Amino acid sequence: MNFLKNILFRRATLTYLAMLFQLLVLMAVIISFNQYFVFFYGISMVISIVAVLRIMNNKSNPGYKLCLDHTYVDISHFRRLVLCFLCGNKASKRTKRSMKFIGNKTREVLVPESFILDEMAACSQSAANQSGYIQNYANYPPYNNTASEYLPTGEIKFERLKEELRKAEHYIFFGVLYN
Repeated sequence: MNFLKNILFRRATLTYLAMLFQLLVLMAVIISFNQYFVFFYGISMVISIVAVLRIMNNKSNPGYKLCLDHTYVDISHFRRLVLCFLCGNKASKRTKRSMKFIGNKTREVLVPESFILDEMAACSQSAANQSGYIQNYANYPPYNNTASEYLPTGEIKFERLKEELRKAEHYIFFGVLYN
């Protein structure tokens, strides 16, 4: 019985049932109210637009917004209603607490130095504005006396990495960024 309960109440199962329900209702509307189908479709599109605007004005993660917006635009009408009830901010309390702890530790360790932004503004106001934004909203201040090199492809990066490895004398430190 528990196995059956787990299968029936999975998100995918509920989504497929909602899609089946939508197909049946859509067929019933087309057959029964053939002359009113255009109005039904128009009302559904208005509901979709309102839902997308509601999501865009929400103060949640922009990645969630983008995903949900494409979902609302691309999928069927009744599945939108199911997504309204099932979707939301899915971060658990434990995850939120952990993220808050990491954010507080980051603010303690990465203390911004205002003179760096002033030096940047003297060279490029645009760069200073972007760095100030990152400092204020992501809590990662800019640093001076550092350099970076843009490598547009993986092949170029690999060749540059081999060059640097050949030049290494004592220690090799790999800083790797993952998406």
